[in-house]
Amino acid sequence: CARGIAKALMTRNTQFTADFLMAHMAVRFDPVLTRDFWPVKPSPEPALHICRAWGISPADAFMVGDYRDDILCGKRAGMRTFLLLNDRNREYVGLADSAGESLAELAEIIGRE
Repeated sequence: CARGIAKALMTRNTQFTADFLMAHMAVRFDPVLTRDFWPVKPSPEPALHICRAWGISPADAFMVGDYRDDILCGKRAGMRTFLLLNDRNREYVGLADSAGESLAELAEIIGRE
């Protein structure tokens, strides 16, 4: 994991789509949870599953997402949350612990800890 930061992927897409995406990215995710993992976001279970797989407390993790269900999933699991802003999701800013236009802003937050 780059910079010592583990990354998982939680998506409503299919496994085929997730595999295709990852084949074209330099970033690696483990584990990868698709729409086949149940229950789905905004249940905290996907986030808790990832924390268990990593052997960490949810309080030591960030949930990063661009939609309300991502943030609610992380919050319900006890994670800190970061809303990746776009033109359609600004109404959810109040739900997240922090928000920003890029992952560089999240890196700054992590770097201060």
